[in-house]
Amino acid sequence: MSVNASAAGSLIWNTDDCTGFQAQPILPNVTNSRVCGLQTLNSTVLQRCCSGPIETYACWSYCATDSPTTQFTSCVNETAPTLRNDIFCLSNTSSTIRQKVSSSAGHRVAKLPTTTFVLLVGCIFFAFFLGPTNAHIIRSVDDSLTKRATDSNCTFQENRRFVQLGATEQVSPSFSGFAGVGTPITTDITRNNRTINSTSAADGKYDAFFDVLSKQFGRQFPAMSSLEIFYEFVVPRERSVSVGWTPFHWCVNGTATGCENSLGSGGAMEILACGPAFVTDNNSTQPQESATDENAIIQGNLGAIVSRSCSESMQVLVADSISTD
Repeated sequence: MSVNASAAGSLIWNTDDCTGFQAQPILPNVTNSRVCGLQTLNSTVLQRCCSGPIETYACWSYCATDSPTTQFTSCVNETAPTLRNDIFCLSNTSSTIRQKVSSSAGHRVAKLPTTTFVLLVGCIFFAFFLGPTNAHIIRSVDDSLTKRATDSNCTFQENRRFVQLGATEQVSPSFSGFAGVGTPITTDITRNNRTINSTSAADGKYDAFFDVLSKQFGRQFPAMSSLEIFYEFVVPRERSVSVGWTPFHWCVNGTATGCENSLGSGGAMEILACGPAFVTDNNSTQPQESATDENAIIQGNLGAIVSRSCSESMQVLVADSISTD
């Protein structure tokens, strides 16, 4: 399967193919220690740099370490066959899983989509990020919440299941200078709703339909979810960067029938239903046990939104001006 990680909705998470998709996912961490890793199947490059055993997760190798990010990166690059600047470290990982939505839950209002282009006075920063740049506008779940529906006759006939990219949001301030950076990340819980046909389905009227899917596929479809984590990476030289978060969505399409109360029609309806992917979903077709766990960690990609410096931007503008004269 070819992978295109630049478009929202791209198929991803093929554990048999590590080419074509660069990512920094949430790594399994049962010891709750600080771990650092990189995308490689050659785990030997980490051997002399780790204070704990080397672990593997799909296309990534990682280990526990107390070394600062820059020191760990230098250590890996002493033995790596090619220069690696994609090393990252994670700690203090948790998720907020909100199974149902109610008017007393104290929800936050959804933010407008974050763009990857930032305009500063006197300087235009051109931002590049490996991930989708478009975003779904998710209405506030505080408005017009609907009473939970029941649908005893609702059934779903599966056609296909897969994991795809969600919408990217900027989740940190900007950093600059060649240095190791650590920043706490908390993603917006209103931007990772479960969806039906690419539209937010956090409202309680959809609970009965997602209950059907939960029983059928053995996994949870929480109304809303978010990630809390401490993320460390190395800022490239002469760059200004911020952190972007792109959630992974576990999706299934097929035909729903008899779901009048929750979907508004008792007839056959073509449905694409998605909920958050979880760290245990290292295979897009088979749900894992902890995908039903209230303490499950949602999965996605953390990565640097890299901006050109002011001087580089001015050089580009001058070059463009000269080329058009």
